[in-house]
Amino acid sequence: MQNCCSTNPVGSSTSPSRFNGATTAPQFMKEKPWSTTLADRRHDRNWGAFALFLGLVVTCALPLKASVLFEDDFNLTGWTVVQPVGAYVDGPLLWEYDVTIGAFVERSNIYTDAATYSPTAIAPMLINDTVSGASFAYTARLTTGDDDGFGLIFGYQNPTNFYRVTFARQSRSGGFPWHAWVVDRNMNGTVTKMFGYGTPGYSQTFVNVVNVPFDVGINVDAANNLTLRVTNNPTGTPTTYTLVNAQPLPAPAGGRVGIFTWGMGSFSGTFAGFRIQNLNLTPASLTGNLSTWTSVIPPRMATNNAAISGQPSWRLTAGQSGPSGVLEETGNCFGGNDVPGQVDFTGATLVTGSDTWSNYVVAARITPNDDDGHGIVFRYRNVTNFYRIVLRAEVTTNGPPVGLSIQKNVNQIYSQIYRDNSVKYVPVAGVPYDLVAQIASNTLNVFVVADPDGAAQVYNYGPFTISGVNTGKVGLISWGMSRT
Repeated sequence: MQNCCSTNPVGSSTSPSRFNGATTAPQFMKEKPWSTTLADRRHDRNWGAFALFLGLVVTCALPLKASVLFEDDFNLTGWTVVQPVGAYVDGPLLWEYDVTIGAFVERSNIYTDAATYSPTAIAPMLINDTVSGASFAYTARLTTGDDDGFGLIFGYQNPTNFYRVTFARQSRSGGFPWHAWVVDRNMNGTVTKMFGYGTPGYSQTFVNVVNVPFDVGINVDAANNLTLRVTNNPTGTPTTYTLVNAQPLPAPAGGRVGIFTWGMGSFSGTFAGFRIQNLNLTPASLTGNLSTWTSVIPPRMATNNAAISGQPSWRLTAGQSGPSGVLEETGNCFGGNDVPGQVDFTGATLVTGSDTWSNYVVAARITPNDDDGHGIVFRYRNVTNFYRIVLRAEVTTNGPPVGLSIQKNVNQIYSQIYRDNSVKYVPVAGVPYDLVAQIASNTLNVFVVADPDGAAQVYNYGPFTISGVNTGKVGLISWGMSRT
């Protein structure tokens, strides 16, 4: 897109929503694009109708009419949560998409009927919007921390009609999710095992191993024959098993595809539940691009301590009622918890967009639930060239300073553009605020709207003259933010 548009960006607001897990920090949410007449808008309550947490909006910042360069509502676009009617235990269901590693996770331990086994074989699913043709290939990489049931869905028509591939380490001879692997069919709520554990001619070859990834390939040909292959430990010493070889299916397998979970929780010493990544469908493609963001941790200045505590944990979530519209970062990831770190601190950073963007407005809604650093990044070219705006509530001489500060990084040399001498605004745990940066040529203006649904107090910073990085992407930064 072109790097110009308007001082009056236009866009549509979102509907109010709720998130049942506001025990994390920070949370980023979607909001309407901004105008430079920001101070006049603080009294417009209709303008304040948006999702509860942050989204990111980027618009052009030059004459006449705005265009939206980028917008993300953090809603797991293309995926639908399906929780069929059943007798559920534990939970509540919460699908998470880990942006950092590109993996779906579910760790609520939700299951149906009884821990021994499920006579109904009902399990929650996450289904993609794409409808495959009669012949297709559906592949994924699976890794398990728990030993219960999870796997892939294909031929999905509705909550009681689909095919399912189940993997389970724990043995349940009495019923679902069984053991090792099973292909079953749900037809109008009646589940029939077709291949795998407990079926005629079954000989055990593959059982998943904790923390060892395995690649799964589901292929259905034009004659509606199923081939199922698993490659265990593909990143180490791979072994491939053909579990089902060109066997006919009882009904057409075209339909939607997805994933499911049953009883997958967290055990000490393993990662949570399971992860499913590298999902791919051909020849039709999966709906929704969840890989628009890139996770990085920029290095500090070469003369300073390079140690990093924690790892980034950027996550999108969706429960039984649908997507939360929230991006969370809860990894407690940080570097530069020292005096020099007041300028060259570093932490979890997530970027998107184009290296050619130059003049634009970037706006984000942030709800912190920790007192450390968070904010936005702009004109990001690479890990050693960018600008950032960060706010922090904690008063300390180490790491990001209290209030609002702005830093520039040019060729891994950090410098301070601005720092509150008299702090104007301090983020309040659990209270959203809007953070806006307007970049036009070498001029930067920054606005904060505190409690935008309430008092909507506007704080202005700038204008500032900036130079050194002329174009670049946008992004988010989180420093030391964790679940509280």
